[in-house]
Amino acid sequence: MILETERLILRRFTEEDMEALFLILKDEEVNKFLPWYPLKNLEETKKFYEERYASKYEQPQAYAYAICLKEDNFPIGYIKVDMEEHHDFGYGLRKEFWHKGIVAEAGKAVVEQVKRDGLPYITATHDKNNPRSGNVMKNTFIEHSFIINNFVVMIGRQIKDSLCRVLGDGVQYQWYENDDKIIIPDVSINCNTRDRKNVSLTGIPRMIMEVLSNATEEYDRGEKMEIYQKVGVSEYWIVDWRKKQVEIYLNDGKEDGTTCFYLYKTVMKENKEDLQLVMFPNLKTDFDEVFNL
Repeated sequence: MILETERLILRRFTEEDMEALFLILKDEEVNKFLPWYPLKNLEETKKFYEERYASKYEQPQAYAYAICLKEDNFPIGYIKVDMEEHHDFGYGLRKEFWHKGIVAEAGKAVVEQVKRDGLPYITATHDKNNPRSGNVMKNTFIEHSFIINNFVVMIGRQIKDSLCRVLGDGVQYQWYENDDKIIIPDVSINCNTRDRKNVSLTGIPRMIMEVLSNATEEYDRGEKMEIYQKVGVSEYWIVDWRKKQVEIYLNDGKEDGTTCFYLYKTVMKENKEDLQLVMFPNLKTDFDEVFNL
């Protein structure tokens, strides 16, 4: 089955696509976090195609697509959902097409198709050193994007005349406490946006929000939360659009001089009037507006 989006055609790879597939699979940077080494020649590419694409296309259902621009129908990447029990979601894209929203656009089309076909779930994982891939996976689910946009719009209109800014998931941070590794929150409220390192902000946000997904829940509750606690983020929201639930954590000092997050409040539909930014008590937050999906 061929899928189409505003800019893309998602179709099967064919034997005529070997040069295009080789361009995708030979690049070390593109394939850095994938479970195979970059391919060296067209012979290896043909074998890869036969094992990972042609064999799948013989199955009754196969979600293994070439990502092509409509203007020339030439493969610039791939996207797939495995039919094995884990139904793993994965993708690859030539780096000259990065940062254009192409994989997110393709991913949404594929996810909608597997939903229509009755696939009960998919799974997705990414290397912790590749946070942008995690963002792509999260943005594949439109509910995730809606939550972020709803919050940014709701808070943004209230603080537009202040020094603080509410920032969405296109903004990255680098902190020396985190060895200057790039980290990308879903939402942050930052009152010190002048401190920067190249294209990264280095000031500490007073509040950060992460919207959970199957791909990133462990990371958001584990390593990311530890980083935010260590650098001194005062307030941390974990939002679960599946349960319509917000967990509000506050960073508190301990006797030994260290800090830790503690669960201040869990807000659900039953107590939705309790949803409030602790660090910004004058800003109004509306539960129904956040979860307007």
